[in-house]
Amino acid sequence: MDAAYYTTYARVEDDHWWFAARRRILARVLDGLDLPADARLLEVGCGTGGNLALLARYGSVDAVEMDAGAAAHAQARGIGPVAQGWLPDHMPPARPYDVVGLFDVLEHIPDDGAALDALVPFVRPGGWLVLTVPAYMLLWSRHDEVNHHQRRYRRGALARLVEQAGFQVQHATYFNTLLFPVVAGVRLLGRLRPGQEAVSDVETVPPTLLNRALETLFAAERHLAPRLPLPFGVSVLVVARRVAA
Repeated sequence: MDAAYYTTYARVEDDHWWFAARRRILARVLDGLDLPADARLLEVGCGTGGNLALLARYGSVDAVEMDAGAAAHAQARGIGPVAQGWLPDHMPPARPYDVVGLFDVLEHIPDDGAALDALVPFVRPGGWLVLTVPAYMLLWSRHDEVNHHQRRYRRGALARLVEQAGFQVQHATYFNTLLFPVVAGVRLLGRLRPGQEAVSDVETVPPTLLNRALETLFAAERHLAPRLPLPFGVSVLVVARRVAA
């Protein structure tokens, strides 16, 4: 992702409906894991650190980020150490964690299978991998291009990829389902009107009432997505466990 977009995301990610609702869904996912009281969590590709406060509710948090400026911004939040590195070949020395999170990161990596393989030693036996990615190449747009995405995913293909790395998938689902018709319509309309497509979906926070309404609608899926496999959506969520030694 271009460095300029880290600056943009740092400005909007605490308040923008998409980031806020995703955190509420992830919180419900983490609530359902059998974590120890002194859990250790790692976020890989933390960006400017918008998820770190959420993760800190469940234990001590470390993070890894590729971009030096974004890593410095995340470190300045004062939640936990942020190392510079990236998957699959430039990670800090592996330590076992109870939870490793990749939240809209895997789609940026050319060799996603190698990236998942590289994460295995960071997840303790019996520990958890939680990841989200964008769904469906049908929804590919200018947003994906400016964010340097390599691909979008289908649920089944992502689950198989995770299992090939040695994890056991406990739950896989689409999410951002309620807003899927709107997002799909906007993306497809953009293809029909080249040059008028929005560069990125999250460059600015919408007006307050609209922002709250969209967050409420998206976040309502926290009651379903962590438990049930939703049939379609803008994103995919996978929760997997490393096989105990």
